[in-house]
Amino acid sequence: MSFNSFNLDPRLLKNVQAMDFEVPTPIQSATIPPALEGRDILGSAETGTGKTAAFLLPLLQKLIGTPRTREPRALVVVPTRELALQVAEQAEQLSRNTSLRVATVYGGVGYGPQEQALRKGVDVV
Repeated sequence: MSFNSFNLDPRLLKNVQAMDFEVPTPIQSATIPPALEGRDILGSAETGTGKTAAFLLPLLQKLIGTPRTREPRALVVVPTRELALQVAEQAEQLSRNTSLRVATVYGGVGYGPQEQALRKGVDVV
């Protein structure tokens, strides 16, 4: 199986290749197809196995194919600031060369820049 078999937007595929993802990991192979069909998924895998891309790729694919609004269209909730930053970084890498915007919101820092990003309009928070 390859990432091409998922019929992702060519920009997403290009970004996957730029991130040196060669073939889908087992968690990605098991979860991306049903997620692309709009089905709920629940997956569990060890750290470093590609879980973030497993849920972000279908999410970004869905957002690319639907009209933009000013309000956030997707919310990703994670338990720590560090994980929020990691997920946002991967979302930004995977959504390069698309019109999708990503913002990270978390505590312990000034809200000014976060609020400004939300006011400009984002797709994924």
